[in-house]
Amino acid sequence: MSDTTKTILWVILALVVVAVLVWLVLSPRRREKRARDEAAKLRARVDDGRAQARDREDQASVTARIAEDTAAEAEAKAREARRLEREAAEHRKAAEQERAEHERLLREADRIDPDVPTDEEDRGRRAEDAGRRAEEDGAGGATDGDEGGRTRP
Repeated sequence: MSDTTKTILWVILALVVVAVLVWLVLSPRRREKRARDEAAKLRARVDDGRAQARDREDQASVTARIAEDTAAEAEAKAREARRLEREAAEHRKAAEQERAEHERLLREADRIDPDVPTDEEDRGRRAEDAGRRAEEDGAGGATDGDEGGRTRP
């Protein structure tokens, strides 16, 4: 081999050694940079996840408040319904009492009216009402029409 060829080979060998040394020095830095970049991406995902978690917590709080308000509203409506049921029962009782009083007054009027035939044993009720009641009970004996010309409530 000539001296020129040997020199060229030594130069090539020196360049290869320098390239390997540069690669060995720079390679860990590249790995570190990649690791730092990957860690930064993961931290960014965590930050996004925290923001989403905060949003979900806020949404849960709002929904819980709505549920509490709705439950309170429902309880208030239930109380109102119970109050109205008691009021309706009182009205029914008053109506029954009024109806009974009207019936008593009608019987008393029929009893003292000389134009209205009554059944004395039936405590002043019209004789035709007694027959109608007997027919409803299956005993028969009802009369047609209202002889007194009046209708009762």
